[in-house]
Amino acid sequence: MSTIVEVSYGVIGMLGAIAVIMATSWARPLILVWAALITLTAGLAVFAWGGTSLPIALVSAVFAGLIAALIVMFALPSRWNPS
Repeated sequence: MSTIVEVSYGVIGMLGAIAVIMATSWARPLILVWAALITLTAGLAVFAWGGTSLPIALVSAVFAGLIAALIVMFALPSRWNPS
């Protein structure tokens, strides 16, 4: 499961970056899916590969989600970031 999620966020991330650069209508869904996958990856990797406890994996996922949310806010145009 962890490997599938890791490969998926890489592929979706590249497609999302291309979509943002080209300013397509499907950029927003791709970037949001990328943010969810990167958050899931951060939690799964610490738990699956690192062998840590579930609370540590959750903390890792929360912080990765916050960083992904910042990236989404900067990458996508919105009311606060009219690009």
